[in-house]
Amino acid sequence: NFSVGSVDGSRIRVDGGNNPNPNALTGDFIFDDGDNQAVILFFGGAGSLPAGTWRVDAYIFDAEADLGPQIVGLRANAVETIISDSVLPDANNAAISFEFISDGTSAYDLFVRENNTLSQSRLNAVKLTYVPEPSSGVLALLGAAVGLAMWRRRKVR
Repeated sequence: NFSVGSVDGSRIRVDGGNNPNPNALTGDFIFDDGDNQAVILFFGGAGSLPAGTWRVDAYIFDAEADLGPQIVGLRANAVETIISDSVLPDANNAAISFEFISDGTSAYDLFVRENNTLSQSRLNAVKLTYVPEPSSGVLALLGAAVGLAMWRRRKVR
């Protein structure tokens, strides 16, 4: 159950009537303008993300605004951790990618805040991906290799 928010709550697009009107790219997601404004994507509530490593790819861009650098951070139970304070918008790729570890019980969210005199924050899309532990994949491959060796051994006899 993802949800969105902004610091002052005034720029979340519900319909086309918000002022300022968003362009086609930012219109279907969240934006905010003004000093120290931030846009937020909540990854559900407490305990919504299973324990383990998660990868975040955040897309930040606005063709009609000169956004400048953005601050991107992660909050766990409302405690902020700045991931980067100099994320530059990108029209084609994720502006920033990073990983974090969920404890399986906390509430997590991603925020984007302006870090310039232009006072504009944008968040177009987020890709959230569970990253399996490397040991699980290695064990699966090892098990398959052992099984194949035993099968070959039986076949040769």
